[in-house]
Order: sequence, then C-alpha cells, then structure tokens
Amino acid sequence: MRIARHLLAAALLAGAATTASADPAPATVNDLRMPESVLVLRDGTIFISEIGEFGKDGDGTIVRIKDGVRSVYASGLNDPKGLAERGGILYVADKDHVMMVKPDGTVKPFLTPEQFPRKPQFLNDLAFDMNTILYISDSGDIQKGGGGAVFRATPDARVHVIADASMNPMVQSPNGLSTVVKGYLLVVDFATGELYRIRLRDFLFEKVADGFGGGDGIAMAGTSLYISDWKGGKLWSLDITAPSAKPKLVKEGFAASADIDATPDGDWILVPEMKGGRLVAVPVN
Repeated sequence: MRIARHLLAAALLAGAATTASADPAPATVNDLRMPESVLVLRDGTIFISEIGEFGKDGDGTIVRIKDGVRSVYASGLNDPKGLAERGGILYVADKDHVMMVKPDGTVKPFLTPEQFPRKPQFLNDLAFDMNTILYISDSGDIQKGGGGAVFRATPDARVHVIADASMNPMVQSPNGLSTVVKGYLLVVDFATGELYRIRLRDFLFEKVADGFGGGDGIAMAGTSLYISDWKGGKLWSLDITAPSAKPKLVKEGFAASADIDATPDGDWILVPEMKGGRLVAVPVN
C-alpha cells in the first residue's frame, strides 16, 4: 500500500492541488492551516496538527487522512504541535497542555500546566517509549533560545524533569524527540541544531551530531535518522550505523519544515511545511 496513493486521493477529495509522477516526485497535500506535526500509524492513517493562526486560541485542529478521505478529527485546540498515539488515543502538545483525543474526537486534558514540576513555556514534541512513558519537549524561549526542558510523564500523569540546562548545557530549546533507538531518547535542539541522546536508565547525555540549524522533527527510515531544519527549510539524514557519519542534505527549499514522520514501509518521509500550508512526501533513497 503506497502512501503516495493515499496522499493523492486525500488531496483530490479536499480540492487541493497535487503532484505525482514516475520520477518519483513527492505527492503533496495542500490547503493546510499552518501544519506543524505529522504522525503516521501502522495502518497508514495520517494525522496532521494545524496551528491555524499562531497565538489564537481555539482555532487549532487535527486533520486525519484515512483510506483516502481527509477530515477534521479534532477541533477547538489552541496551537497544537507534536503528536503521539497509544492505545487508540491521540496525544497532542498544545501550548502549555498535553491533550488527549479519543477515537470519537472528544478532547480533554492529560496534563495541565499545574501538573508540571516547572511552568511549561512552549510544549513542542511528544514521544512514547515501550513502557508507555511519555516524553515531552518544552522549547522554552523559542525566540531567544534557552530555558527549555524535557519532561517524563507516567501513565498516571506524574511528571518529572529529565533534562534542562542545569543538568547539561546542551539543553537549550529541545524540540524533536524520538525513542526509536532502544534505551535512549533522541533530542534535537531548535536553538543549537545539535542532536544528542539521553540514556534512559541513568539519564546520561551524549552528543551525536550537529549542524541541523533550527532542528525540529526526527524520524527513522532504514538505518538513517531524518531531521528537519525549520529555520533553514531543509531535510537531513544521518546514518546511525556509522559512528563517524556526517549529516547529509536530502532536500532543501521547504517553507519551514516542521515535525516529520516516516511511513510504515520506510519509503517516504512526510514533511509538514508550516509556512507553506502543505504536507510533502519525500522519497527515501
């Protein structure tokens, strides 16, 4: 089941312009309202968070593309960003809350600001590990950089800080998160463009690579990590099987490439263009 077919059908049903060719050129879903994050489930269902007007409460939505049909899955959010799914429930980083969206579209809080050990400033990305622990990035002062943190939330909504500048100076404005490497949390920093990992058994920090500009999203396909650069409008790859590997530029020219995901077959990286109002599927070589 090729993801390009689903994107093509969804875009046509939505009345959006789409491109597809045998090169193969990426399929595109247009007419999105400031898309920030994309999440692809194993069955090919795609969720996209739409911020709407940045800073305007209540106009944020979650779009679902399922079996070629595009619909609004949830509405009434503020500035929804990172997405994660567990047990049929969608979790959304929404300003200073983490919200839950049930299969019927009902939205309710999972974490409120009062449940965090320090006041969240700019909650950004989400990632679950195999033990159903939810990791949450707070990018802090997104304009000046700094003041960010990474939180750990248990299923019963107990929250702890596992990373901030007091623990390691690498932690400035953590953005993209990934638990794809067993036993580690991968973090890319929006302020520094550094990729580092945190060993989850003892929270030891280790720098992996740098040069990712305004690092935003992390996805895995094959043996490579893919990392988006929001500020530079770029998509990078990094072969994690080669210790001395350097980041490789995959594609550039995006209008603010935000929080990415890979399709289940590993053939495509889906890139939300936040300022371009579209979702682009980039083929994995």
